[in-house]
Amino acid sequence: MARKVYYLEHCYRYGRNNEHVEGKRIGMYSTRELAEEAIDRYLPLPGFRDYPRECFQISEFVVDRDTAWTEGFSVPSYHVNPLPESVAWPD
Repeated sequence: MARKVYYLEHCYRYGRNNEHVEGKRIGMYSTRELAEEAIDRYLPLPGFRDYPRECFQISEFVVDRDTAWTEGFSVPSYHVNPLPESVAWPD
């Protein structure tokens, strides 16, 4: 039987046109129920209480299985830094 884990994060959008996303990693749980219980613990805390429950997201993952990017990825040309590495990231 495949072993699953449940990843909990809190995400919300902000900005004039909701163009920004803020996310906070909360934890990894062995059951969905434990992740839901964690939401109940976090909801009343400062910051979290200012957002609806829907901002908490639970993702289910199967252990020891690829989940994404199985065919690689490409970087859009506008993401490529035109500066040499020594200039862009000096030590």
